[in-house]
Amino acid sequence: HLVPLLDLVNCAEVVGSTGNIIAPHVTQKEVDHVITRASFSYKHGDQIFENYSQPNYIYFMFHGFILENNHKDCILIDRVGHLESQHVDKTESIEKRLVQNGFESLSPSFCLQDKKTLNRFSNYLRIKNNLPGDRLGLGEDVRPLIMNEIERRLLLHKSVNRFHLVRYPIATLHVMKRFIDIEYSNLHKLNLLLSTNFTGLQTSMNEAFLFLT
Repeated sequence: HLVPLLDLVNCAEVVGSTGNIIAPHVTQKEVDHVITRASFSYKHGDQIFENYSQPNYIYFMFHGFILENNHKDCILIDRVGHLESQHVDKTESIEKRLVQNGFESLSPSFCLQDKKTLNRFSNYLRIKNNLPGDRLGLGEDVRPLIMNEIERRLLLHKSVNRFHLVRYPIATLHVMKRFIDIEYSNLHKLNLLLSTNFTGLQTSMNEAFLFLT
């Protein structure tokens, strides 16, 4: 849904005087209208920015841009629940266990960014694969499962075909390549927690974009 005037405001992460990222605007609902207040003061003539507070995959897919330094950025892992399970006969008990552990969806999406998000993803994979233990967070029992899911995500990059890419405007392709470069940068941060490496897939992806250089 588009909001008149408010949706004309460009996106940016504005750093406050304390060095912290300023939160998004605050909207106050009234009976027949709403009041939107900026999160910080502006001088006359300044451009107004809004912190959309979303990861880059949202910006790229729905808005056509990315932020170079996005504190909300992450690696999207979705459709996990659509993988084949070796425990089909225990589906009902798995679904019950997921609900008991706070998963509202049986096939949720995950935005992997740090240890906290990896812990929640680990809890889900442990239940989905009928492994013992609830709310244990990241562990050796689920680390191979996490690696498989990240590889599945990165294989989407490897499947990029340069002959398909030439159909897009050059400006769009540059944003696309930068989006993937940043995603690999985010992956390196997760490597510190997972102790793994995916540089081979990055090399394959980069070859598809060689014609841009």
